Amino acid sequence: MGKLDNYFEHLNNHISGGRFSTRSYEANRAGSRQKSADEFCRIKNFIAQFIVIEVNLERATLKDALTFKDFITNLVSDENKNIIIDLHKVNFMDSTFLGVLVSILKSLHNIDGQLKLILDFNNVALFKTISRIKNMFNIYPDIQSVNESLKQ
Repeated sequence: MGKLDNYFEHLNNHISGGRFSTRSYEANRAGSRQKSADEFCRIKNFIAQFIVIEVNLERATLKDALTFKDFITNLVSDENKNIIIDLHKVNFMDSTFLGVLVSILKSLHNIDGQLKLILDFNNVALFKTISRIKNMFNIYPDIQSVNESLKQ
């Protein structure tokens, strides 16, 4: 196992170890269980100085928005201030989750960090949701496109 693999394992263990808050929300319906961040997102890899976070949700909604925000907030540091969020598995995003992305973008901007998003451009509904504020985000169709942009 290489040094980078050890770092991923350390970060994922740190996340699973309970440092990240999993709040209970009023929006939870009876019988629905709040997911912890490690159930729907994970650190996928690094590209240049960017951490790639993969979100494994079909519906990115209020139910998971604040947990996701906590996950990212606790991950960000001087060494981890450039983030790529891979949303290619997300089919629907509500305004709360979108607001969390804007909040993360502003937080990273305040520490001279960057946020890049990966979206499935063929997902018309999600692309329309994001495209309303697309001038705020750097949006790419896949990880290869992000990688190419970093080489320029």
